[in-house]
Amino acid sequence: MGGRPSGGSRRWWIAYSALGLAAIAAFFAFPLSTGVRSAIEVAFPLSNVVAIVVGVRMFRPERTGPWMLFAVGMAFFTAYTLARAVARIGVGPSDPQTLLEQIFQAIGYVLVIAALVSLIYSRRGGESDRTTLIDASILVIGAAIPFWVFVLAPLAHNASFSLGARLSPMSSAVADLVLLAVSVRLALSRGARTTAFSLLIAAMVSSLVANTMVVPALSGGSALTQTSPFNIFFLAAYLFAGAAPLHPSMKALTDVGHHESRLTAARIVMFSLASLTGWMSYLVQVVRALPVDFTVVLMGTVVIFFLVLLRLVGIADALERREQSARLLFESSPLPMWVYDANDMRFLAVNDAAVHHYGYQRDEFLTMTLREIRPEEDVRALEEHMETVNPWTMNHGLWRHRKRDGSVIDVEVASHGVTFD
Repeated sequence: MGGRPSGGSRRWWIAYSALGLAAIAAFFAFPLSTGVRSAIEVAFPLSNVVAIVVGVRMFRPERTGPWMLFAVGMAFFTAYTLARAVARIGVGPSDPQTLLEQIFQAIGYVLVIAALVSLIYSRRGGESDRTTLIDASILVIGAAIPFWVFVLAPLAHNASFSLGARLSPMSSAVADLVLLAVSVRLALSRGARTTAFSLLIAAMVSSLVANTMVVPALSGGSALTQTSPFNIFFLAAYLFAGAAPLHPSMKALTDVGHHESRLTAARIVMFSLASLTGWMSYLVQVVRALPVDFTVVLMGTVVIFFLVLLRLVGIADALERREQSARLLFESSPLPMWVYDANDMRFLAVNDAAVHHYGYQRDEFLTMTLREIRPEEDVRALEEHMETVNPWTMNHGLWRHRKRDGSVIDVEVASHGVTFD
């Protein structure tokens, strides 16, 4: 049986993070041999596999599939790093990737991406989420355009490299773009934003930063060494990825989320920036007098434009559905309800319950004001109340109302402001 984790187990992620930070510091601060540094590099993805297995057994999430996919993906990255270490020790740091290394790396990417997709699916509860898909597509394409202009295109057009020498880093860069797309989709997905969630997103961001630094270095002919700055981000990515499953909140990471994707101010700003990245990239290259793939920039910008239009159509449809739901709730409520003008107290709409309870026809109601359903002696108190109350706040009160047959009833009134067309 899986009981509540002990206090010690709940702090394992802190111990793992501290040990990982110490290893990264030693990796760059001390004059270690190539073999020792290679052993540290292999230990990081291997520790991810162990951390995931331990975290799943310790916290027992309801859905373990995404975590297991992630663990197997990290196992292939461990094999890739081990093969790379053997080649580095035997041949040297400038040795290109062997076919075996490329296979291990490609399978690792596929499995990690599959794990993230499975996690997104789990957090959606199997439901479709077109809004988040559109939002993620806008942001990813906005990032992909400058990534192509400044990172991939220089390598693709560099004739000094053989086709094979260009394909290896370019295939990794394309895999990173797919990873970026899935990571953005995860970041925008439903579900709780827990510490484990933040650590996993941080791992994806660190990996993307590292790979973004590698490709320009390769296209410029720079030698990639173990102590190159990009390796800090690779090791940090493994650190974050290993800490995530050891945090107690990992159990909720696969739980179904119920909040709707909202168009927040921050998201609007990101959409605006994404729509400008294409032309800004083009202008930068023109100022630098460097070649630029205008067709790529144009196509990417056009796609973003149509995605934004599609998002706006979705917003309009959602507002219409919300209005229809509110109107249905108003009309079908068993309690008398009405909408009135706060300035002249004229009825603007009434529901069937009000018509039935007060005895007035709907057309009669719409020619009346709040004053006419009050006893004459209460009208002055009503007018004073309306002069002092803020209509946009929730207001409660006990009042007397007069029905069409002249009878007076005691009622409890609740009111709040709405925008009514």
